[in-house]
Amino acid sequence: MRNLIRKRLTEYRIDALDNIAVTVNNTKANFAKHGALNSDRLYLFINEHNKTGFAQYIDRSANFIRYVAGLSASQYADELRDAAKDLKYEIMAKMDRDNFMEWALPGNPEPYQLRNELEPVLDKLIERKLEDFRLGFIEGKDMNATTHNTVNIIKSNISHAVVQITQSGKDAISRDDQHPTFQMVPAATAPFILPLLDSSGSVLCLPQSSRMLMRGTT
Repeated sequence: MRNLIRKRLTEYRIDALDNIAVTVNNTKANFAKHGALNSDRLYLFINEHNKTGFAQYIDRSANFIRYVAGLSASQYADELRDAAKDLKYEIMAKMDRDNFMEWALPGNPEPYQLRNELEPVLDKLIERKLEDFRLGFIEGKDMNATTHNTVNIIKSNISHAVVQITQSGKDAISRDDQHPTFQMVPAATAPFILPLLDSSGSVLCLPQSSRMLMRGTT
């Protein structure tokens, strides 16, 4: 499994470098048309291209690991970290080569400054995405109402809220097989919900230590 993951992540790294290079070259061509190859804005764009391509590479690699390893994906966090560091090394090395080749151009400290700013940004991206990967968090993924979803709330406190729990499922499914769904309701609307709870015959449970009101249908 580890060899398969390393092999695929290496292939993805080559793709990422190619894609970044194409994007950077296109941007340089556009700036060259306006005689602005030594513009500060060009180097800002190049940094953004590198950051975007780098982040996309880590996301793509993480998704592949999740696909092949399933619930054991977090065991391969070291492979993901090593692959990300390899790509970072190649990105920085290419920037150093480019800066060295452009040394003959009129002095412009901007590319060197941005190069030095890019490296810690990539390091932070690695740490953040590795943390997300270990937690099983996928940024930007929407909840799917037709499948089971697991939500991890970490270092968070839910207060002043009303939670409504209802049963969902087709009539053909027995009540034992039905799964609850949850709906968060702002506390400001609680006065409008409480009369409904009282009149519906639902079981109300409000622990003294809790700030949430839970409604469960029977």
